[in-house]
Amino acid sequence: MDINKETEAPRRSGVRLPNFAEAEWFVGVEKPRFAIRFYLSFLLKVEEFHDAFKDAIYSADLNGPVKLSYAWMNSLEIFRPQLVVGTKKTSGPFFKIHAIPDNLPEGPYIILTTPILGEDEASEDTAFKRLDCISTVMAIFLGFTAIRYINFQGVINYRSYEINGENIRIRPPNIVEGPNFDRSVWRTVDKFLSSLKDCSAEENQRVTTSLRFLNNAIRENNNFSYYWISIEVLAGGEGKIKMHLGKAYEMKNQHDVERKFHLKKIKKMRNDFFHHGVDPKISVELGRYLQYIYVDIACSVLGLKSHKLADQFLNTVQLNKIFIENVHC
Repeated sequence: MDINKETEAPRRSGVRLPNFAEAEWFVGVEKPRFAIRFYLSFLLKVEEFHDAFKDAIYSADLNGPVKLSYAWMNSLEIFRPQLVVGTKKTSGPFFKIHAIPDNLPEGPYIILTTPILGEDEASEDTAFKRLDCISTVMAIFLGFTAIRYINFQGVINYRSYEINGENIRIRPPNIVEGPNFDRSVWRTVDKFLSSLKDCSAEENQRVTTSLRFLNNAIRENNNFSYYWISIEVLAGGEGKIKMHLGKAYEMKNQHDVERKFHLKKIKKMRNDFFHHGVDPKISVELGRYLQYIYVDIACSVLGLKSHKLADQFLNTVQLNKIFIENVHC
């Protein structure tokens, strides 16, 4: 049966909701469903929208396909049962979306979708974990401000248009979190994601698992324990963190690596948390710094050229903003 010839739900002039998915995902699938998330990009004006996303990527594969779309939305109600969001193409893959006014703000959105290849909760969980990984890679390179959760994620039936979703809260943006939509950054995102298809199964497992912890760290108000776990899992153990940073920066002396990146301060926070139950205060600046530490280690793990982001960050942000007063070493 041709999925695209199923009875269409009502529409306002434009594309149907399933246009955010691909028919080829569901060949031979009895109940075709896909996971969808709308992410809001802060600090962009409508006239900046096209330039911000002109070099964007539109598909990725991370143990399963993901489609990326970009839309400027005006006073909309995104999803309620049976509702189809009307769209109007403006150029290329960009959409301008109009819908019924609701409590969601106008602005630029990144829309990620991926198929759910199964009917159980585990299949849904796998799909959303895939979106976690993709959005986290985009957040660490483009900046968290570029790809925040709005307050909706859901599951859509490709045939019936039935929608099930939930609201998600967001926190305010911070200047150190972007956004940065330069062409070079989009290329770095593409190269990073592509490298995950070429690495070993063991490396792929480590990176994707660590990305999920990093996603939790970024989106749960800079949770230190998640940051540490993501870095340790990525490196393959605490003892290999200095080794990978040294490799990324071509530094052979691990004591120099430790001093350069203030790893004793970070290690003290780790010990205070895991051994004494002290939950450290995390500045937004420290969260961003830990993201860059993660990226530099990931470049070593995946055999990519390091952009030395942690070092660049240390040279542009005051140290006392990264490591706040209650952290001493």
